[in-house]
Amino acid sequence: MKKILQNALKFILPLKSTIIISFSGIFILSMAVIILYGYLRSRDSLNQIGQNLMTQTTKRILSKTRLYLTPPTNIIKSGSSLISNNVLNYKSEEQMLKWFVSSITSFPDIYMLYFTHKSGYHVGVEQAGNKWIFWKFMYKNGVHIFEKSIYNKNLQLLKRHEEKNPQFKPRKRPWYYEVQNNLKPYWSKVYGFYSSSKTQQAGITLSIPVKDESDNFQGVIGVDINIKKISSFLSKIEISKTGLAIIIDNKDRVIAHPDFNQVVKLDTHKKTIIRNLNQIKPAWLSGGNKNFQAGNNNSRFETSNGENILLSRLKFPKDNFSPRWIIIVGAKDTDFIGSAQKTNRHVVIFSLIIFLLGLFGIFYLSRSLSKPIIALTRETNKIRSFKLDTSVQVNSRIKEIKDLDTSICSMKHSLKAFQRYVPKELVRNLLKTEQQVKVGGSQKELTIFFSDIKDFTTISEQSEPQFLMNHLSEYLEEMTTILIAHGATIDKYIGDAIMAFWNAPVDTPNHPEIACRAAIKCQQRLQELNHKWEQENKPRLLTRMGLTVGNAIVGNFGSSDRINYTILGDNVNLAARLEGINKLYGTDIMISKNTRENLSADFIAWPLDFVSVKGKENPVVIYELIGVKEEVENFVQMDEQSRIVTKAFEFYIQQEWSKAITELEKIPPDSRRPSFHNFMERCQIFLADPPPSDWKTMGTKLKTK
Repeated sequence: MKKILQNALKFILPLKSTIIISFSGIFILSMAVIILYGYLRSRDSLNQIGQNLMTQTTKRILSKTRLYLTPPTNIIKSGSSLISNNVLNYKSEEQMLKWFVSSITSFPDIYMLYFTHKSGYHVGVEQAGNKWIFWKFMYKNGVHIFEKSIYNKNLQLLKRHEEKNPQFKPRKRPWYYEVQNNLKPYWSKVYGFYSSSKTQQAGITLSIPVKDESDNFQGVIGVDINIKKISSFLSKIEISKTGLAIIIDNKDRVIAHPDFNQVVKLDTHKKTIIRNLNQIKPAWLSGGNKNFQAGNNNSRFETSNGENILLSRLKFPKDNFSPRWIIIVGAKDTDFIGSAQKTNRHVVIFSLIIFLLGLFGIFYLSRSLSKPIIALTRETNKIRSFKLDTSVQVNSRIKEIKDLDTSICSMKHSLKAFQRYVPKELVRNLLKTEQQVKVGGSQKELTIFFSDIKDFTTISEQSEPQFLMNHLSEYLEEMTTILIAHGATIDKYIGDAIMAFWNAPVDTPNHPEIACRAAIKCQQRLQELNHKWEQENKPRLLTRMGLTVGNAIVGNFGSSDRINYTILGDNVNLAARLEGINKLYGTDIMISKNTRENLSADFIAWPLDFVSVKGKENPVVIYELIGVKEEVENFVQMDEQSRIVTKAFEFYIQQEWSKAITELEKIPPDSRRPSFHNFMERCQIFLADPPPSDWKTMGTKLKTK
């Protein structure tokens, strides 16, 4: 079998036959993959659209429901404040009646509004058609009294009735004792409201505590809200053919349903019964909710009969004035992918038709390709033998073949030129290029990097050559790996120093930030290496780095015999100077103002001075680069220090040394970096002995590298 396979692999077909067989196979395979991929993508996309629709629906329901509950919430908040501050006298029937009626009128879906004092005194108003019923529960001569007053819409008293020892006890109701015990808002379940008018109503109660000026509990104010409108809102939401949206509480009791009869029902005694989620249809609503409760957060749920359901579940925010409700929206996935299945059948039919038409095109294409390619193959064989004086005329309407013919002609001309400078044995290694390597360069914006090891001369004098070489090699290997991983071009190694740059020869968008991240990574890795080297009794290698952004000449420099791809220019010298002056300011990474201006707010870097470095006439603002947001543990603290130092630097520029010192002293002593001490010391020196008159235009003059 192995031998048969080997012989099959050695079998060579003519170009025309190869094209026909290959293209036919590729065509069939491609169409099959496209059909399958298109169906899966369509199905997934439609499912995703369905899921997004339901997710947006849950958010819309949440927003609408919270908006609906806001007015009654604000009303009882206002009432609590008015009673607490004695603006509203709860024992004044006239005041309470007017406030209750005006509040209910502003939000007609309030069924009842009431206040119960901790003494048992209770007042409330109930809507009863075109009338208002004012309740008053109180103690009179040691007896519980229920007083019921009926007013018309103009608040004219029509009738008053008094009853002793009524069955209704406000302080025994959940809305009262739950608030009294917990001193926070209470949302009830859906239940049948108590009604003095004997009408059957169902809704929820929101009650909150009322406290006096000393924050002592005084009573409870509550509101009964008819929530039938929420179910009405759900009934108007269009999701899909089988789509449904409901609201439940955290005990799976139904709060709202497109059909309000699915929320409550009346038994034979006209008692209100609240339905649970497992009592309503379709059953997959309950199954999907259990799926979420079990910790499975997938939006797709499979029922016991194999139906796939798309679900979205959203809890109300956890705050004092939001109920512990849950929104569930679901639909069968066939509502969304049915069109994809139909489209897939059409695609199969169209693909078969296209395949038959494509066969004729393949035969024509194979002939158009094979004839000129055979001619070009012969020509390349001549080039391999360096027979460069012959030519071939290729007639083809195919662009790639014409391009190939042009490329072969260009290669022949280039090889003729190279033959004058390079031995023929080396020309074979240059067949992939059409241009000669030329000395020269062009100007381009770069990020330039220099690094140098602190006191390396001393370390060299105290170390054996072989040990030093191994130690330095490990250091350079680690630093180079990080720089190259961040897209740097390593220009050269100068002893222990590294010179690198970004944005050439390959364009690198956002190269200043990438370069600064590389420098930060190098310092972080160096800390790890120094810890390891200490354990190995090897000397620590502390490195200073300088970076700047600016234009430089980049290209091939050297002689006709030897060239080097490198960079030249004033900004190259500036980067080298920045590396060197780290030692004067106690910093590890020094960057120029141009570099800082190219960094986002995620980077922490603060100004230290504006200096005239050696070899430059104009002063340069220098910054210490600290780190980047996602890698700095105490970013908020460091960001605050950056603002302090920046403000101090503004005073420093204006030669207001005392103000600069005052700003720097805001930084806790144990958080001050060496550069802070350097900055403060410089301000103190200038305060005692002001700099020369040209300081503001020349900055701090540095004579060192």
